[in-house]
Amino acid sequence: MISLLSFPVILIIFEDNQPAERIAYNIGYLSFSFFFFFRLNYKNSDNKTLEYYLNTDLTKRQQQILLVIYENPNIPYTELAKKLNISTSTFTTHTANIYKALRLEDKTKNGLLSYIDDMYNNI
Repeated sequence: MISLLSFPVILIIFEDNQPAERIAYNIGYLSFSFFFFFRLNYKNSDNKTLEYYLNTDLTKRQQQILLVIYENPNIPYTELAKKLNISTSTFTTHTANIYKALRLEDKTKNGLLSYIDDMYNNI
């Protein structure tokens, strides 16, 4: 899309100098392409979110619940379940499955939060 929009601008700037037009057009096209793919594949470590690190055996719903727990560490599970519009038993079932999938020995909220913090610090 950018290449299509930049083409008339390059024609106006360089008029009838076709080699200069081609060079400018190709450099612009390649630089935008490189930037797009570089940003897509290699994000800065400061921009990585928790979802980026959750390439484990967790389902999307379990990842969502894990994020809610991590973002609200002082709120009890009953209130977090209400926030997600699910029952408390469903929420605890999901958390139990999260503990199993992550192979956590400490099956408490603090154990889960320390695991996530360790995961951030090791990467």
